[in-house]
Amino acid sequence: MVTYDSGADGHYFSKADRKSAGLPILRRSTKHVGVANGGTSSGKYVTRLPFPKLSQKAAEADTFEDFSSSLLSVGKTADDGNISIFTKEGFTVHKEEDVLITCRGEPILIGTRDERGRYRIPLQQRRGQW
Repeated sequence: MVTYDSGADGHYFSKADRKSAGLPILRRSTKHVGVANGGTSSGKYVTRLPFPKLSQKAAEADTFEDFSSSLLSVGKTADDGNISIFTKEGFTVHKEEDVLITCRGEPILIGTRDERGRYRIPLQQRRGQW
């Protein structure tokens, strides 16, 4: 099981999850990420995720020996031309060309994506702020 994370700028897998899913080691990783305790963690290997509908680039993930759980990036998935639809029961991911969304009312929240790929919501929602 992997957590689908809107705050992750890349796909990050634990060593244990990579091994249990039988994912291949493609090459050594050069990825360094900041972690919640304020430190930095370094990737060990790059692997390929078992999702054939993702492009080769979007299916690559870095493996970290010190991570206890794995993260799949919403942003990296979106950059590959996909739309994620979230509901209270779960979510689905679709190719952009297969989705037509009709909104009847005004949005209740509006946010943007920053230069690091994170989705950000201003605490005060004012026109022109996003």
